[in-house]
Amino acid sequence: MIQMSNTARWLVRFCLVVAMTILLWIVREHRARVPHGRAAGGAVPTRTREPALERAREVLMGYFQAVGADRFEFLHDRARVIPLWKDYHERRGKPVPMLVKVGPGRLATLGGKTLAFFEAEFQPGGRKPVALIWEGDRFGFDWESSVVYGSMDWIEWVETRPVEAQLMRVYLSRATLDGLTSVEREDGWREMVAEHPDGLSPVVVRVPPGVGFPVEFTRRQQVPITAEFRFNGARIELVRFHHEGWSR
Repeated sequence: MIQMSNTARWLVRFCLVVAMTILLWIVREHRARVPHGRAAGGAVPTRTREPALERAREVLMGYFQAVGADRFEFLHDRARVIPLWKDYHERRGKPVPMLVKVGPGRLATLGGKTLAFFEAEFQPGGRKPVALIWEGDRFGFDWESSVVYGSMDWIEWVETRPVEAQLMRVYLSRATLDGLTSVEREDGWREMVAEHPDGLSPVVVRVPPGVGFPVEFTRRQQVPITAEFRFNGARIELVRFHHEGWSR
């Protein structure tokens, strides 16, 4: 039996995440443009009428060549993402990796929108796929999916088990065997399996009755979602579903 490499598996999963992102993004109202500083050297994303792979590459390179807040100009969905970026890189001190190499890349159309995909090499971090989303006159870097943003680091969250709900991005799949009692099933409890790229192993997630969970697994083994989770003792519960995909 042929087994996929870790890079190939991550690429397939990442493409799925971006597909869900685009389907959700196209139904949103046009967001207000937020002006921000220019990157080092005066570079800003080129605004054009037609998407071009070279323009996407310029945005990707511009983001990683810029410093601090100058990176904001290159982000997708800036008004919403900038506070998350500040939490991740400034408050929590997560460094931006060095971009070592960018592959040839390709353009793709999903849900009527255009994306640019590249396989990039980072130090630290190694190789991983990244995406940029066409916003009508410019490409924006899909930062949320690239760092799999959560309100806490996944490993810290699993180890410390805080009682407060935390926003997380995970791959969700059906549980082949659940630990629910017959009474819990009758009451409407559900049980899923969540997997995070930083996690050492999948974890069981319980969905309480009354929590909206509009995810269909038909023909899909895993679905990338954004949701709020909390620990109830040693058990993990999904307490609020935000959306499919890892960005909006």
